[in-house]
Amino acid sequence: GEHDKALSDCNDVLRMAPENGDAYRIRAISFVERGEHHKAVSDCDRALELTPEEYQDLRALIHGTRGRANDALGRDTLAIADFTSALDYSPADAWLLYTRAMVHLRQEQYAAAIDDFTRGHNLAGDDPSWVYHRAQAYLGAGQWSEAIADLTQSMYAYEGDASLYDDRATAYENLGDEEAARSDRESARKLRVAAAVQEGLKQQQQGHYEQAIASFTEAVKLDAGQVDAYFLRAEAHAMLERIDEALADYTQVISVDETHNEARLGRARLRFSQKKFDGAIDDYSVYLEHQPEDGLVYLERRDALQAAGRDEEAKRDQQRYAE
Repeated sequence: GEHDKALSDCNDVLRMAPENGDAYRIRAISFVERGEHHKAVSDCDRALELTPEEYQDLRALIHGTRGRANDALGRDTLAIADFTSALDYSPADAWLLYTRAMVHLRQEQYAAAIDDFTRGHNLAGDDPSWVYHRAQAYLGAGQWSEAIADLTQSMYAYEGDASLYDDRATAYENLGDEEAARSDRESARKLRVAAAVQEGLKQQQQGHYEQAIASFTEAVKLDAGQVDAYFLRAEAHAMLERIDEALADYTQVISVDETHNEARLGRARLRFSQKKFDGAIDDYSVYLEHQPEDGLVYLERRDALQAAGRDEEAKRDQQRYAE
């Protein structure tokens, strides 16, 4: 809406005043925002022709806009040239430094990227993205100690980002510190497990059980002892009526943690649904040893006992429930 109106207004101006540089400049910005980058480059070319050299702020803006368009078009050399021209007019523009640095980084021009990130960080202050991306440039340049320092600082701003630990591990390995590298690899693995479980929970709460199962599966691939992921995957399988898969996951949980009461109860209910009454009774019994006040489960075991023909025991469960 906003950019459509700007384009319409600029077109009206240019019909009446085809030499209006401001209209070309403003229309170029709208083209960039709309993703029409070739048109933006053309308008910037015309705007630069019409904007006197003494209007340095405007020329900086035009070069910056054309740099954005060339960047989006994958014309890295032209983008760098435009950002450099813009910085010649406006050397303290942190955004221009950041954008040029990102192109340098993509081009593996690590020394230039480091210089731009450092200059921009000194101008922009506390924004953590400068240090985060400078760390990647230090890694590319093989400046391992500097990379470690930036990665460590970034961890405070991007808490839970496993890639930071993996990257720092790489730097430690190159410095010969295997113990620190192993510690960081393990931290990265744990973070990825936790992230996969959280993503699975989110998907499960939204009723997206297939996606939840995929996330929980990712978690158990990273950590075969991840009891929570197995349990939650069992619950998702059960919701999809995949009884065999759910039973297998509940059983895996119990093999790791015999006291996991919710897995016991889940398996008991599935066994009952499959008319595996003796197995269900066993699971209900273990559950009730740990949760003797859960009256409703006595009724569930009563039903299993009755189905198994163990009527006297079923009566005792009915009495326990009544008590």
